[in-house]
Amino acid sequence: MNNLIFRSPKISDLIQLLDYINTLSKEKTYIRKQGGLISLEGERKYLSELIKDIENKKAEAIFAFIENELIGVADLKLGFGAERHVGLFGITVRKEFRGQGIGKELMKRVIAVAKENLPTLEIITLSVFADNKVARNLYQSFGFREFGSLPKGVIRKGEYSDHVYMYLSAISS
Repeated sequence: MNNLIFRSPKISDLIQLLDYINTLSKEKTYIRKQGGLISLEGERKYLSELIKDIENKKAEAIFAFIENELIGVADLKLGFGAERHVGLFGITVRKEFRGQGIGKELMKRVIAVAKENLPTLEIITLSVFADNKVARNLYQSFGFREFGSLPKGVIRKGEYSDHVYMYLSAISS
């Protein structure tokens, strides 16, 4: 993993990001997109808004690359109005790179930069498929605690799973 690079997203990452998310969607991994493809324009809009939110201190994101191939994404986006102190965390790693500590490093880095650069951040939340034990263990190792679940809240590969909600106090951790 000598060629592993972590950095903020750039608009020039668009094509790689589009391929990345559509590959994950086709895999029907533990993400909301379950087989549907995202258009170039849809991904351009997402990436442009993410970069704008980073510039406006409303989000942070870290992309992981190996030899110019996008292999992981972690982001944290602040809510607005009465929820401007709550950040929603998300993370994905390309299938062939899972289990190698990349997700853990992405998570550590994006939380650190979010705490540093998002002045209103106090609480970090996330949601996870109940049967995604690897992710749940990772989140718990960072101090995230469950605060609820929605029975049969998500469907993956035609099967229902509970949708588990977790949080971490960003100001005390």
